[in-house]
Amino acid sequence: MKKKSLLVLVASLLTLAACDRRSSSSISETPSVSDSTPSEESTSTSTPIVKYAVNIGEVTGATIKVDKPSAKAGETITLSIKVDNGYEFASLSLNGGEVSFTEVKKGETYTFVMPEKDVTVTVTLTYVAGANIENLKTNFPRYFGLD
Repeated sequence: MKKKSLLVLVASLLTLAACDRRSSSSISETPSVSDSTPSEESTSTSTPIVKYAVNIGEVTGATIKVDKPSAKAGETITLSIKVDNGYEFASLSLNGGEVSFTEVKKGETYTFVMPEKDVTVTVTLTYVAGANIENLKTNFPRYFGLD
């Protein structure tokens, strides 16, 4: 009986020692985030979606609207230009002429395909002499006693 008890005691001690080694080794062998190899899910071949900005250059005498403030390369962007009284549309430039565009309605609507970089829209206007008085009459009739 003493042999059996001693055998059970030794077996129990060996089991506890083995469990203790497994616990400490698994803690020390746990890789940190930087050491770990990404899982198959996180190593998918999809690339991040990159969007590029559409910037409107400063202009006096017109309002320029863009249908999308940013877009992926290859997307079509539509520009709408509303010229104020006293000005006429002269020209449109995208990135100083690097990006081509399509005229939908002269002086009013244009489209272009987004390149793989940001785009700056520049509109040039011509001041029309004398037309500014008509603008004032239209927008500020009280100055002329017309109200």
